[in-house]
Amino acid sequence: MTVGDKFLIVVIIILSITSIFYITRTTTDSLGKDVIVRFDGIEIAKIPLKTDKQSTIYDFKFGENIGELEIFGDRVRMLPMDIKICPERICSDTGWIENSYQMIVCLPNKVIVTIETNEKQDIDIIVRN
Repeated sequence: MTVGDKFLIVVIIILSITSIFYITRTTTDSLGKDVIVRFDGIEIAKIPLKTDKQSTIYDFKFGENIGELEIFGDRVRMLPMDIKICPERICSDTGWIENSYQMIVCLPNKVIVTIETNEKQDIDIIVRN
């Protein structure tokens, strides 16, 4: 292995690490994201995510019950509910979510919490005849 080969390997590693850092920083930006709470398939709350580092508690009503979400920066989690309302407490055990592909599901109560972007996204469609 020559000095040129070693230099090329180092340059490729540096470019790879830089591109991974850039991609993760641009895709996890919370600007333009909302926390959506759905009860039985119907949207009942829409809370904008902010990048401030303060913990904020939001109450939402579903049926005869009240749930609580904690938002901290660009993350959200469901706080534990009464054992009578949510006996398994899987929704609060899910922990923090911060990406649009993650969700918190409380199946006994039909509550789903997701993060969605509110920005327009360009989608290419291929139509086949």
